[in-house]
Amino acid sequence: MALKFKLVDVPVTIGIDFVFIMVALGLLIDPPEMLPAWLAIATGSVLLHELGHAAMFDYFGVKSAIWLHGGGGMTVGLRVPPRQHVVVAAAGPAMGLIVGGLVGVTVLAAPRLGTNPIVADLLWVNLGWSLLNLLPFPGVDGDAILRELTTIVLGRPAEIVGRGVSMAVIAAVLVTLVLLGLYYWAFIIVFFALLQIIRASWRVGTGGTVGGPVSPAQLIIEGRYQEAYDVSR
Repeated sequence: MALKFKLVDVPVTIGIDFVFIMVALGLLIDPPEMLPAWLAIATGSVLLHELGHAAMFDYFGVKSAIWLHGGGGMTVGLRVPPRQHVVVAAAGPAMGLIVGGLVGVTVLAAPRLGTNPIVADLLWVNLGWSLLNLLPFPGVDGDAILRELTTIVLGRPAEIVGRGVSMAVIAAVLVTLVLLGLYYWAFIIVFFALLQIIRASWRVGTGGTVGGPVSPAQLIIEGRYQEAYDVSR
């Protein structure tokens, strides 16, 4: 079961698993009466993030489609060269940082707004998620950016080198947080890293997005959403 529509001519699919996860997170983060506002903020922010990717795909002449699922969101399109892929991958977090930055500036100008749970959610979903997304965890934008930059520097695909650099960066961030006494954020980093590694390993282990005759990206672009979902699973 999924909600399908077009947003600025980009096909969008919102899976029921995305809704379930967002509801669960909302109930953990906010009081129950805030759930509708949280769902609107979370869904809108994730869509805006993915539209950043879609806009850059369109700029490079590539059709794309957005899919919101239990793990967050993804924008799929045909493969673009490494330099273009860096721009595409960075565009999503950039959208979140812009929105979160504007909200942050507003809070600085009117500090009382900072106590509003809606404003707090806007800051967390846009600034917090965008900054986490820029770290080179497996399967997120930061990982794609670092791998493509490694490919550009070395002049050839270098998956193992890129993965090694990614783990070194994550380890350095983690050590820095511990030394600064920011144990809560260190826990978040560890939890998020483990979650992404498990998800990435599961996808590869099931053959969902690696080595198949037809990629989920191509299926979604063709409007075959259920088939894309099944292949990814």
